[in-house]
Amino acid sequence: MKPALLIETTRSQLTETQHYGFILVVDKKEKILSKTGDDENKNFWFRSAAKPFQASLIIKSGAYDKFNFTLEELAVCCASHTGTEQHTKTVQSVLDKIGLTETDLQCGIHDPLDKETRDYFIKNDINSSQLQNNCSGKHAGMLAVCIANGWNIENYLELSHPLQKEITTTIANFCNFDENNINIGTDGCSAPVHALPLYKMGVGFLNLFLNKGGLLAEAEGRAKLVRNAVYGEQPSYENIKKAFQKNPFLIGGNERLDTEIIKTSCGNLISKTAAGGLCVTINLEKEQALVVKILDADMTARSIAIIEALKQLKWLSKDALETQKIAKLYDLKIKNLKNHPVGEIIPKFTL
Repeated sequence: MKPALLIETTRSQLTETQHYGFILVVDKKEKILSKTGDDENKNFWFRSAAKPFQASLIIKSGAYDKFNFTLEELAVCCASHTGTEQHTKTVQSVLDKIGLTETDLQCGIHDPLDKETRDYFIKNDINSSQLQNNCSGKHAGMLAVCIANGWNIENYLELSHPLQKEITTTIANFCNFDENNINIGTDGCSAPVHALPLYKMGVGFLNLFLNKGGLLAEAEGRAKLVRNAVYGEQPSYENIKKAFQKNPFLIGGNERLDTEIIKTSCGNLISKTAAGGLCVTINLEKEQALVVKILDADMTARSIAIIEALKQLKWLSKDALETQKIAKLYDLKIKNLKNHPVGEIIPKFTL
């Protein structure tokens, strides 16, 4: 592979850090329109960017209608949330509707990612539960699919479980990628995690969020109808798209990159960040996907690279780029504790 230098930081005009990775833009016919760095189409971990595909089984299995889920509840099942009260109450609502409790989740416990919530917990001596885990919504959604299908919930994370088999097939179908070539590992929340080429991730997002049922988006000029033994023909996934558009806060949280991209684009851009320096963003109007991978997983470098890419592609308006939260995420000045500029963050790529 030949990763490209994407972001450089300086201090007193001397290079301090460099961040390498890959950026590509792909359309729904799988044509790569722009590529920075050569990833040789190797597999990379999908991490939390796979959550919309995992949550799509809520639609496909009929669980969404069976349990009368709301768009808010569907959104939190797609989320890497920050553990605020709004997030955890929504996850709890999913569990209540399927007749389960927090103890049925198998995602593990970590403190809330949201600073205000975390500080409140510390001040009031409140212990975190699995509800605060940023993947609790994903796990609640997985359990909903199991209950809807009458599947065992005790081993729902095992690769041999029908849920995980169906998730792997679903990712392969949407991404138009041979299931046998997908690598599978274990994510931080103990769920299986999948790896595939970056451009296929973009294709998958386009196929999912542009899908209205039946035919998937065209790949290499050939319309592809996906069927499977469990559910038959593909249903409409409009509610996945609506869940993102109407509930950007639930997808992430305060000052989260994907949340702010969705909000400031008025829902034309669907974005999902993931651990490992990954972010997938699609432009619904242009029917194109932007995939950014920062190899050292630096979150600041990822934010700057993504917003710079959106700026160069003109996917965000000048007004959107100047909103307070986007501007904060795109602050190119490095400042000391007295708020004095001491260095710069410099995007080094051109799309």
